[in-house]
Amino acid sequence: MNLDLAPEFLYVAFSENIGSDCDQRFALVGEHGNNVVVYETDSFLVQHKIIIENIVRSFKFSNNNQDLLVVTKDCRIRFYSLTKFEGIFLREI
Repeated sequence: MNLDLAPEFLYVAFSENIGSDCDQRFALVGEHGNNVVVYETDSFLVQHKIIIENIVRSFKFSNNNQDLLVVTKDCRIRFYSLTKFEGIFLREI
């Protein structure tokens, strides 16, 4: 099925497979659109819960799968580290 218009929001993202020892992950936008939950693909266990203070427009894993880049509805780009469970806010553009 082809879509003529791109969706306004991106609700899921998948990490890239860097090597066999790296965990595959996928992320989903939470119920109210202001948080992102990162899951492990093998077990579907929650790895990270990231509370965003605005509506999430889109998000993507970084090339090394250690950070999550989030674009919010107010056109800000936020970087979160995925080294701890809660996802640590790094910076904002």
